[in-house]
Amino acid sequence: MSKFIQIFLRYFVPGALIIVVGAWFIIESERQHRLNDIKAEQRMAVGLGAQALLPHIQMLVADMEYLRRNNSVQDMATASTPQNVSRLQAELANFIRSRKIYDSVRWVDAKGDELTRVELYQGQAQIAPAATLRHEQDEAYFKVAMASPPGKLYLSRLSLNVEHQEIERPFKPTLRLAASIADERGETRGLLVLNYLGDGMLRHFEATTHTFGNQFSLLDGAGYWLHAVDPQDEWGFMVGDTARSLPVRHPEAWSRFQDMAGQFELADGLWTFETVQPLETHSPTLQAVDPMPYRWIIVSYLHQEQLLTVLPRQHQRIWLAIGSLVILLAIGSTLLARQQQREQSRELRYQAIFYNAL
Repeated sequence: MSKFIQIFLRYFVPGALIIVVGAWFIIESERQHRLNDIKAEQRMAVGLGAQALLPHIQMLVADMEYLRRNNSVQDMATASTPQNVSRLQAELANFIRSRKIYDSVRWVDAKGDELTRVELYQGQAQIAPAATLRHEQDEAYFKVAMASPPGKLYLSRLSLNVEHQEIERPFKPTLRLAASIADERGETRGLLVLNYLGDGMLRHFEATTHTFGNQFSLLDGAGYWLHAVDPQDEWGFMVGDTARSLPVRHPEAWSRFQDMAGQFELADGLWTFETVQPLETHSPTLQAVDPMPYRWIIVSYLHQEQLLTVLPRQHQRIWLAIGSLVILLAIGSTLLARQQQREQSRELRYQAIFYNAL
């Protein structure tokens, strides 16, 4: 190895190592700083998603409390005469027409027979013909709600509406709220049932969270998607498709969702979640008909491909700066090596002259 290269490497290698190590620390620090910002943003986003859901449940409960105290409802609890049925129909028609967020409102007597059903159709209230009234005595909500003391409200699972044993199309996400109504003696005489159109609540959730991106989803307590990044994944439980659920797709992540809220990184990406418990919001007023844990889970999932693009421009700038510094270092090391080589050559000449003079 020539003397020039040895001198050059003596200056260049330590400087290059300092530049590379320093650049790595800068890149990692910047990446971690940006990642912390993203984590905080995702926590805020899922929190806002949770806040977007709760007012809809509060409104639903408030509407039921208003109706169950209505005189026409109380009259039906006293006696289900044709006159009382007619007055109740008029009251429910006004209610459903003005609110426009309910698919139907029904009175079901203590035997499970619908005595009236008022439906919303194209923004207008329609009273269902007597021939279409149903028998609900075998429905799970009816059995549980009828056995409950007055004052309890029973909330169904958020699911797709089913008509004649088939899922209604286009899909109609529905929450059913049932309240037992008692007469003056405290005897339960029937149920008031609201079928709430959940599409508005889901759209509100989507509009709130999508301000921060499209990586957000909403799960029920069993891990099925109620709102998903890919709409094809939604409502898997309605058709018995367990593959369309988070516990099957991402079992390791699902095992971490038992807390009320959290954030964690796995090999596949960054997960952030927050849990909403609608029943706890109005406990002990609300109870669930379904035995599954009644909770909704707001989830943000940023996969590794998204995280790897966190700092593309910053990396390019930093590596450009590194390249420039290394080039400058190489130029400086070259100049220093040549200067030192010239000085060594002069010194050798002087030494030769000195020894020759002796």
